[in-house]
Amino acid sequence: GRKGFQAVLGNPLAVLLNCVASHQPAQGGGESLKIVIIVFPQLPGGFLGPVMKILFLSDEECLALWDYYVPGRLSEYQLIISCGDLKASYLSFLVTMARCPVLYVHGNHDTHYRDNPPEGCDCIDGHVVEYNGVRILGLGGCQKYHPGDHQYTDRQMRGRILKMRWPMRKAKGIDILVTHAGELGKY
Repeated sequence: GRKGFQAVLGNPLAVLLNCVASHQPAQGGGESLKIVIIVFPQLPGGFLGPVMKILFLSDEECLALWDYYVPGRLSEYQLIISCGDLKASYLSFLVTMARCPVLYVHGNHDTHYRDNPPEGCDCIDGHVVEYNGVRILGLGGCQKYHPGDHQYTDRQMRGRILKMRWPMRKAKGIDILVTHAGELGKY
């Protein structure tokens, strides 16, 4: 049977068929979260497009994908999305080894990206992008808790979302919303 759950994203422009979250022990006793989503983009006329497997990563570098990397481990993915707070060198390594695009939004600790952005990766923070028929909106950062980059008050975040209304309308909606921090109360 299929693991995960089924849901329709967008209007309905992509079908989420498999969502697997696996916690892997990280150095120092922490955990690294890896989520794999298999997407079938829906083509005009209601036909499903080719399968696209997306790897989502966030907050801690996965040792199996970096320190203990085995060639070919990333070959099954057509897209990698970072939800923030990962080292620029890690994302640059992933884009080189995976040979697929790496998209990212900023996390609240990604202030170093200003001087040293991830090479070969595309920042989608504050943008709607389309990849293989899947429309993706990136809204990085978190709720403001002290002065610093990529932290927003509720009012500032509402303003960022309002600015995205036209790009979302122009794209005829979005299929995936990529954020660093979930909505209030959904952690």
